Amino acid sequence: MNFNSKQLHPRWVRLRPYLGAALGLAVATLVRSALDPLLGDRQAYMTYMAALIGTAWLGGVGPALFVLVGSLPLAMFLFMSPRYSLMVVDAYNYIAIVTYLALGIPIVALGGKFWRARHEAKQTEEVYGTQARELAAERKRLQQELGRLSEELRDVDRRREDFLGLLADELRRPLIPIASAASFHSIAATASEMASAMDVVKQETSQLGRVLDDLLDVFRSSQAGILLQKKKVDLVEIANRAAAGVRSMAAQSGRELNISVAKAPVWIDGDAARVERVVYNLLNNAIRSTDPGGQIWLTVNERDGAALLRIKDTGAGLSAEALDRLFQPTSSLDSGGQGHGNIGMSAIKPIVELHGGMVTAHSEGVGHGCEFIVRLPLVDRALPPTTGDRVQQTAPEEQASRPSSHEA
Repeated sequence: MNFNSKQLHPRWVRLRPYLGAALGLAVATLVRSALDPLLGDRQAYMTYMAALIGTAWLGGVGPALFVLVGSLPLAMFLFMSPRYSLMVVDAYNYIAIVTYLALGIPIVALGGKFWRARHEAKQTEEVYGTQARELAAERKRLQQELGRLSEELRDVDRRREDFLGLLADELRRPLIPIASAASFHSIAATASEMASAMDVVKQETSQLGRVLDDLLDVFRSSQAGILLQKKKVDLVEIANRAAAGVRSMAAQSGRELNISVAKAPVWIDGDAARVERVVYNLLNNAIRSTDPGGQIWLTVNERDGAALLRIKDTGAGLSAEALDRLFQPTSSLDSGGQGHGNIGMSAIKPIVELHGGMVTAHSEGVGHGCEFIVRLPLVDRALPPTTGDRVQQTAPEEQASRPSSHEA
């Protein structure tokens, strides 16, 4: 028959004091037997009194009573006259028994009280010790949590500073040409020069408007508040419009823009203005990250039942770490000071995901250029163009569930 150690443990705890009491009785008997040649029939209970006091102190009332009751017949049988008999014939022995009981009973009572007080003190100490350990563990956990929250606050503060620096750069870039063009009013400029200055003002004002729109979308994406005006639109037409908006910028800066789009329309269900801004921002990013003399490719086609937009450049490229943070609103992605990363790039991911698509970025490393791929679901060519549907931004947890590979 097998016994569980956990079941035996409480029983052992209860029996241990009585085993100690029995051991005390045995020791007291052995000692009294050793002293018997000197004491004879006198002081029969001397050693048993010592055992009783020790047992009452260490074991409490129950074990002490066990010693008291057990020592009476033992002493009478072994050490009182007549020996080996429980008869009491001597008045001295009567007095010895009464005296032993008169002293033993109070010893049992007092010893029991001392034992209970000591036992309760030990239990209280254990309880307080456990609580102290729990409090120490909780304090350690709270300190760790405080450290984590402090680090998060520092990270938020760094991100805020990065975003403000990025915002200042993005707003300053179109304002400088606008201010330069406005200075023509104060000099004797020709009509053609004034016309060119006005073209610069219009172009940079449009760019400034795009920056503000991107900034609003970045904010709305964090608040789950982007509304799309979706309808059936041609991705080829949208890509051509976006390319026209950056063509002069690419030519003036010495970058070659190569466009290869499908001959037939590539229909998607989307917000034309926001999809165009996605394409424009990707092209603008490619131009800014590519040195003069570099090349940029824009392709639009259908593949595997999806509309596929690719923008590739021969620019600075990105490290693996920078790819993971590419579409976050930070002013600098790495120590190389590459052109990738701006407010427009930060607005791309939520817009693409709201259209049911995904955007990925690929780079062989710093100095090897980048390629951005946007996949959007196609709509049936036979469906007539819709007038536009307002679509609320999906919940953040739904967006997080979509798979990605270096997802922007």
